[in-house]
Amino acid sequence: MWQSEMEPWVRFHSLPGSKRYATSDAERKSILSRARILAQRILGRGPAWVADLHLESSEFEWTPYVLRPAMRFVDEDGMAFAIRAGLVEWEGEPFDALVVAISDDIGPRTLWMSPKDGAVFAPYDGGFDLFPGSEEAAAALRGEFPQWLSRHPSGR
Repeated sequence: MWQSEMEPWVRFHSLPGSKRYATSDAERKSILSRARILAQRILGRGPAWVADLHLESSEFEWTPYVLRPAMRFVDEDGMAFAIRAGLVEWEGEPFDALVVAISDDIGPRTLWMSPKDGAVFAPYDGGFDLFPGSEEAAAALRGEFPQWLSRHPSGR
């Protein structure tokens, strides 16, 4: 993920010690627990937009929801990508398989966005990027979960 100097942004690691990939069921449960907690904090209750980017040739199907095709493009190497989007209700369990696949770097690039304030929850392999609606909200998240933050000065 990239960071704009103008947008509030917080990066949380999905595993202790900045470990990137889970190697046990206990670590996968830890990833899911953190994902559920952070997504609930940033998205709240109610509907959220979800969008994913995937290779058109991918057979990974993750969602009980029907997402509508939003865009298709071909990169300079001739690889075809598609973006799907839809309005869903954030609930941890229906998205567990997706969150684990993303944490293993095999799922589509996916993000959820609150229609109320534009706050974004974006998991990746190694953690979660959150773009809250304000710097105050970002500071509150940093204060609530300091043990999940990167120790790197840039926050990455």
